[in-house]
Amino acid sequence: MLIHYVEDNQIDAKLMLTMADVDNEIDVTVCRTLEDMQSDQASGPNDYVLLDVYRPDSVSVEDDIARVRAMSSAPIAFITGGEVEDLRVRAIQAGAEGVLNKDVVTSAVLKQVFQNAVARRQAEHVHAAQRIAEERRLWSLQAPLDYLDKGLAILADSISRRPSDPDLGVLIKHFGETTNVVKQAVARGLNDAAPIDTLTERMEHYLDGLAASKRIEVSVGDAWQRMSDVHDEPLTRLGFLHLLEGLLLAAPTGLDMIVDDAPSGDQLNDRRHVLVSMSSPVLLGPQLLFEGPAIEGTFNEAAILAMRLGTLIMGVGPGDISLTERGSTQRLLITL
Repeated sequence: MLIHYVEDNQIDAKLMLTMADVDNEIDVTVCRTLEDMQSDQASGPNDYVLLDVYRPDSVSVEDDIARVRAMSSAPIAFITGGEVEDLRVRAIQAGAEGVLNKDVVTSAVLKQVFQNAVARRQAEHVHAAQRIAEERRLWSLQAPLDYLDKGLAILADSISRRPSDPDLGVLIKHFGETTNVVKQAVARGLNDAAPIDTLTERMEHYLDGLAASKRIEVSVGDAWQRMSDVHDEPLTRLGFLHLLEGLLLAAPTGLDMIVDDAPSGDQLNDRRHVLVSMSSPVLLGPQLLFEGPAIEGTFNEAAILAMRLGTLIMGVGPGDISLTERGSTQRLLITL
């Protein structure tokens, strides 16, 4: 543990070095001024900064902290002789760990103070990183939520004009269910994936029935099984089912569809790839999978909304989708 001790009194500096020698885990570097400390930063980052209060170069504890923060993020404490209570309040309010009294400090106390401060700072960094990761994960769910609300409005308007369309009625139900579970994920942070897993199981049964009603043969390889086994990516599975729902709604009767890993020659990088092969063309172009121009009258509305919902929840963009044709077979390559 490297301690930078800024102290102009040579006697106090030697006393601190003597206390540090008692414990080989503490290495103290003494500087007379903060300017000297800045010059000494080349020797490596410090774990703790200890400042004598009454130094010639000191203006105030607030100014000292600001100057140290310009060159180090290490915990800061002050040390002085005599009464420290009033000074302790000011120092802590300014961002210091506290104030030590030179008259009573010992090597053992000093070691504990240093270790406690470093451990507390490390814990704060871990918690801060966790909060940032959680906020990013939750923020990434806002786009699906926004699209869900928009999709429900579009579907409600469509079904009011075409109340006999069964696909739109079913999709409104699925959008509503997905809205609820994704909102739960936002509220809980994905720590509890049970609602998503339950909806995923129900959608799998629904898609089996949808495929059977259109006499579409869907063959599922190891890719889906691996996706189902990845419990920390529940949204990926749910999003893929919505994408598959859209493909089934758009596909002609009697189509053959295969879902599996992409052959190594088709893989673009070391990320996971899923290949959906269809025995005849289903998509007019990959742009239909993403929000863009108005879709009414150009293609199956329910199918497009389901596919767009799927890509959003999966977190894939236009650069992650490749649509090719080999003879009569259309191949949709998805990079996860």
